[in-house]
Amino acid sequence: MANYYVRLDGNDANTGLGYTTALAWQTPEKALGATGIGSGDTLWIAPGDYRRVTTITVNGTYTAETFIKGDPTASQFPGMTAARVLISNRVGSDNGGGGGIQNPIIDLNSKNFMTWENIIVEQATLQRANFHVRTSTNLTFRKMIFLGTGQQQQTIFDVTGVFGLTRNVLFTQCIQLGYGVQTGWSDGNLGSATGPNYTYNLTVDRCYGMYITVQNGSNSTFGPRGIYIVNCYNVSLNLANNKGNIVIRNSYAPNIQANNLAGTGMIIENSQYYAHNWNQSIVNSLDDAWHLHLGAGMPARLFQIGSTYDYPFHDSQPFIKNSGTLVGTTIPTLAGLPGYSATGTPLTDIFENPWDGNGTPHIGAFNNYSATVTTVPYVPSERIESTISVPEGATSQTIYISLGWSGLTHTTAGLVLSYTRDRSASVLITPVAQTVSGAWVSGGFCEVSAVNQPGLYRLDVPNAAFVSGTTGVAVVGKGLTGLGISITHIRFSAPAPLMVRMGTFKVTRMRGNRVEDTIIDIVQGSEHDIELALEDADGVSIPLTGATTSVSIADSSGVVTSATTTTLYSDGGRLSFRLSTAYTNEPGTYKVYVNRIDNDGTQVFGPLRMVVRSL
Repeated sequence: MANYYVRLDGNDANTGLGYTTALAWQTPEKALGATGIGSGDTLWIAPGDYRRVTTITVNGTYTAETFIKGDPTASQFPGMTAARVLISNRVGSDNGGGGGIQNPIIDLNSKNFMTWENIIVEQATLQRANFHVRTSTNLTFRKMIFLGTGQQQQTIFDVTGVFGLTRNVLFTQCIQLGYGVQTGWSDGNLGSATGPNYTYNLTVDRCYGMYITVQNGSNSTFGPRGIYIVNCYNVSLNLANNKGNIVIRNSYAPNIQANNLAGTGMIIENSQYYAHNWNQSIVNSLDDAWHLHLGAGMPARLFQIGSTYDYPFHDSQPFIKNSGTLVGTTIPTLAGLPGYSATGTPLTDIFENPWDGNGTPHIGAFNNYSATVTTVPYVPSERIESTISVPEGATSQTIYISLGWSGLTHTTAGLVLSYTRDRSASVLITPVAQTVSGAWVSGGFCEVSAVNQPGLYRLDVPNAAFVSGTTGVAVVGKGLTGLGISITHIRFSAPAPLMVRMGTFKVTRMRGNRVEDTIIDIVQGSEHDIELALEDADGVSIPLTGATTSVSIADSSGVVTSATTTTLYSDGGRLSFRLSTAYTNEPGTYKVYVNRIDNDGTQVFGPLRMVVRSL
């Protein structure tokens, strides 16, 4: 059970047993050919566009489940950039013309036991299929996007009909789109055998836009049974002479064509549908003759399939409000499997996010809300901006931001946090785990309350954002592609100026007009504007007219540095100087003097004691 790898810059002469350029294969053709992967192996396909000019034919033989996995997050390819995994015959680019292949993109060649995941497969040629299934069985398609863009009469899965063949096919969390699509899974000629009825087993789970055709057009007495549609949106069915076990549950099924159905276990349950000739059981469902065309009203974020993204979808059409536990008819192909309940109910939506609200599935494939709900739990905003003030040089600062959706964590793919100091480059913030009441930690990130304040997050901003030397910083949070952006503008509030009255014989520190002490007490690395007033021993102001001034700062060893001054009020002896990090980077005790020089000589005012405390 080996792991194999394909990447665009690999080489088919390699072993395929590693993710690097020197080890990985280059083409899916090699990987799925006779000398490629074997039964039970896993093939990882790196991010990139694999544009083909010939059909990819599966020539391996698989007797156990074998995986073909796209890796859009590049989790298996360290150093690569996350991107889609696309297999297409649209040449050149997304805007190029189709026709690279005048046949199916992928020929399964009647091979069995394959699971395909996280790949976009596009057929851009008229009247051609994405997959030629032939007589393949035991197939799973998970988190796939099937695109038909060849204008018209396209079939996504061209199936060779065989009466009596148990297919065991599962589509889960997939999307089918395209204006050229005529049908999706097309098994429309199951022969004219005289019996008996047989198990077909095709399950569509949490999918969007799938079109399923299963017909025994030549025999109305015997036919296949076992078609299960669970939590799907815009899924259409074309059934004829099916003989039981057809369940449509928790789904939008806008178009059900049913002819000559018979047998037991056929039910439309907790669904909105529009059916022709359906005379079987209907439970808690709404017959609504509206048609939702492929792609109409679909959130663009559904194209992010294969990630952990979520999107709150609001449908303009009324539909059934979910209430209670939607247990419903047991789905035998899903019941008890990992990720499903004992009756086959999926525990998460198409994006693997837990169902919101009361925890039970919504009608359809992804989290949404009934038009009859009076209070919507949370509606994301396009952008939220706020402005706050923080002292320059502050440390261990926590802010609160709104990011457009609930349930994000520090490991959520697509979460981007950063800060930009005024007129400086952006700096990414690496999010780390945090709790609502936890001690500050750089990059700490958590949701405050998914119940009471959904979408509000705590963020511990790195101390480097607040270092002196600029006027402010902007902190930006991007929850996920297409969701809200939070911008917090932080302006640095300058510390209150220190009013110091300095006399030849006495030094008095003032705040306003109130005498406090004779010490400047500051924190290491901070910056302050210091305002001074010069007086004689009797408290009379010493004017600055005709004089020059400077400040001398002496440390404990007697080393003296100087600072320039600015005259504020000449007659009142008022001046100021900037106490920058050049003087406050080292903790210790200092003495501050003011030198006044005029034609009569030099006067020295001070000293004033200054204490710089370590962080």
